[in-house]
Amino acid sequence: MRAVTRAGEGAKPGRPRVAVSACLAGEPVRYDGTDRAHPAVRGVLARLFELVPVCPEAGAGLGVPRPPVELVGPPHAPRALGVADRALDVTEALRAWSEATAARLEVAGHVLKARSPSCGLARVPIRRTPRAGLRPAGTGLYAAALRRRRRWLPVVEETALETAEGLGAFVEAVLARARLDALLAAPAPEALAAFAARHRWWLAMRSPARAREVEALARRGPAPATLRQLEAAFMRAVLVRRATPTREARLLRRLLALAKPALGPDERRRLAALLAGAEADAAARAELRAALAACFAAHPHPRVAPDDLYLWPDAAMREAARRVAEAG
Repeated sequence: MRAVTRAGEGAKPGRPRVAVSACLAGEPVRYDGTDRAHPAVRGVLARLFELVPVCPEAGAGLGVPRPPVELVGPPHAPRALGVADRALDVTEALRAWSEATAARLEVAGHVLKARSPSCGLARVPIRRTPRAGLRPAGTGLYAAALRRRRRWLPVVEETALETAEGLGAFVEAVLARARLDALLAAPAPEALAAFAARHRWWLAMRSPARAREVEALARRGPAPATLRQLEAAFMRAVLVRRATPTREARLLRRLLALAKPALGPDERRRLAALLAGAEADAAARAELRAALAACFAAHPHPRVAPDDLYLWPDAAMREAARRVAEAG
């Protein structure tokens, strides 16, 4: 595996940073000194992004190896207690490290170890009382801190990366978050307008309402409150409203309506035939998309930016699609 960067270290220019539970990156930091290296993390993600390994237990100074701990107590406020020795309570050390790290991490995404008492997002084994049975109903202490402090950060467990669809959705969300972060670092009025125009149809494929909201907020300028609203609207579309064949077919219908005045009769009939089968046929959607891109390149339209990300994905998006396809 290629080298990974540590939390807080600089990344190579142009490559988004993605934090990962260190054991998933192949580091022997689990309680028993082993790892849980994951092929998608060490493969696709390592090729696309700068990986930032994070281990709450090691970061909090608990050592490797160390006595195993588990969550005990109510799911909303559990404690991390020793499995063999209930007098061992590492809750405060883990919470302090988790809160500080979640607040300072500069990343565009995070992959967490499922079922971990520190990193698990959901269904982490937890005991209501020290003597009760384990139930899959908890959230790890570090994962809970991430949820509180980084609401709009793409965060998944490694199990979400085990299908091409899940891996592709996470990679796409990371790239979107990285583009947004670049905008928020220098939110000049012209940059806001260009960002909204560039993402108009890419966002509309997920949620036309969110696309309109982002455009309206971009026009209001870079006031801090407006930027927070823009972040929420943009990332809500990215994280909540995934693109589907049905949504893409609807988008293609809208774009074809814009393109029709520039098309000859034969081309209109051909593209209409493609549209008729677009929802069920990925090849028809791809062919129609390419034809519309060629049309708008030759005949610019005021509602289609010359760098529109749906019609003309950037280099990072193309590489990501290729890597995910190869992995699948």
